[in-house]
Amino acid sequence: MKTINIKALYTFEGYVVDEIECTETYAQVKLSFDQRIPPKCPRCHGVIPKNKIGGSCVMDSPLAHINTVLILFPTVQGRCPNCLHYVTSRPKEFHLTKKATWRYMRQVSSWASLAPANQVANMFNISASSVRSYDQAVLENDTPPPNLDGIRALLVDEKSVRKQHNYVTVVLNADTGELLHMQEGKKGESLAVFLRSLSEEQKCSIKAVGMDRGGSYKRAVEQNLPNAAIVFDRFHLVMNLNQAVDETRRIEWNKATKNDKKWLSTRCA
Repeated sequence: MKTINIKALYTFEGYVVDEIECTETYAQVKLSFDQRIPPKCPRCHGVIPKNKIGGSCVMDSPLAHINTVLILFPTVQGRCPNCLHYVTSRPKEFHLTKKATWRYMRQVSSWASLAPANQVANMFNISASSVRSYDQAVLENDTPPPNLDGIRALLVDEKSVRKQHNYVTVVLNADTGELLHMQEGKKGESLAVFLRSLSEEQKCSIKAVGMDRGGSYKRAVEQNLPNAAIVFDRFHLVMNLNQAVDETRRIEWNKATKNDKKWLSTRCA
């Protein structure tokens, strides 16, 4: 019978597996330096001198029924002669600042797209804030940059996030629904930053911009896309119409006599 070496699951450039310890509740993988490969800068992958040797650990993907898997590894701290930063060496498969492997973070992120953060946190025995942090890091790293060429129309709106009415400005490709831009704030400058980043050719292809009736976005479009038509979205137009009707109804009610109010009550019932 062929036996598969479990150490093959923990192959990281510059490191070798010394020991794997498993219990009912956790697994621990101990790494050591591969003496054939010098420690490298995690930023530019240049060789760094062994000024200070230490150690660290990261979380890794679950192993069988064991959710908690720790990888312990030695580190070298030093000043990289190439990028001139003081860095701590680590395998490229580990996140630079978070105590987790990229594959573990991607696994958490994939579940975060299907379930609330607190439920995913229970699955992996981590905090909900860690779930959100891993998900954000994976999306920022893995999501390709948007294609800004040949856009026909844009959709612009603000979205409330977190508490205390914090807003972000969101820009979508009207034809595909692709997210093109998102920035804190709901002022015109939040949109203008994106529009100014477009090339002249990209601006010329945009024929229309859909938005609500707020004046700040309208001014940003007029200044940066003077040839694009501004289209106010139907939802806000209907809302404004209903508000105008309600306001007119209140004014007429306050002006009406007692008999007129009886007539208005029967007509509006």
